[in-house]
Amino acid sequence: MITDALANRGETDERLISIIGKHYDARKIRLSGVGVGREFNDALLDRLTERGRGAYVFLGSEAEVDAVFGSRFVSLIETTAEDVHFRLHLPPSLRMNVFYGEESSVHREDVESIHYFANTSQLFLQDVMARGGPELSQDQVMLTIDYTDPESGAQAEEEYAFTLGELQAGERNVLKGRMLMRFIDALAWMARRSPEAAGDSGYGRGVPASVDDPEAFAECARGREGLANLARDIDDDPEVRRVLGLWEQYCARYEEPRYPVRRSAAPPNAWPGASR
Repeated sequence: MITDALANRGETDERLISIIGKHYDARKIRLSGVGVGREFNDALLDRLTERGRGAYVFLGSEAEVDAVFGSRFVSLIETTAEDVHFRLHLPPSLRMNVFYGEESSVHREDVESIHYFANTSQLFLQDVMARGGPELSQDQVMLTIDYTDPESGAQAEEEYAFTLGELQAGERNVLKGRMLMRFIDALAWMARRSPEAAGDSGYGRGVPASVDDPEAFAECARGREGLANLARDIDDDPEVRRVLGLWEQYCARYEEPRYPVRRSAAPPNAWPGASR
């Protein structure tokens, strides 16, 4: 495992470090990264852990220290499955429209395998298009997972089959996936804004370190409403509540706009106006 304190010093060339990470991975050595503070090199750690196929987490506050190096520390060091590939078998009545992930292909070799670590989970979301009517509920979808056992080195494969009717019963995961995508899209919109988009005022007037950006403030309100609507039926999920809290924490930096009050001109002969 590495921390950002190491990755910020000495040799920091991304290409060279990623080669080192891939070299370690070939020898069954995993490189995991922990980003610390606000100025860590996100691109460097992301590329390094991607090549080293280790976990990468962000230590955003002191409150996260005990969790990252306590209950969740095992997820940084213990590999439970190596070289994992997922294959989804769709019935003729369905076709994939959008996959909300990094890579997908009908050719296995086009998708890079990944490793999975202890006490972690991953949610995949995709949109499919259907042909037919209600009888589709009996059509079957099968998921094949092939991987390498990290202890024995043996190849393994598992298969799971579901009817579309059974999948519809798992709507909570779909709602959760859509809420996460709404959260990610909103953050991406914020990140794409140029410094000039916030206007000339930059930081706000009253609250220290607040940002005077009416458009971003409005996007925060839209995001809050959209996330709340998607989370309405799943707000008992701890991860959902955490995402909602992260959005509120992010948006707390934007100061509420102070729009001037526009008043119409006083009618003729009305006090305090004067006629001539």
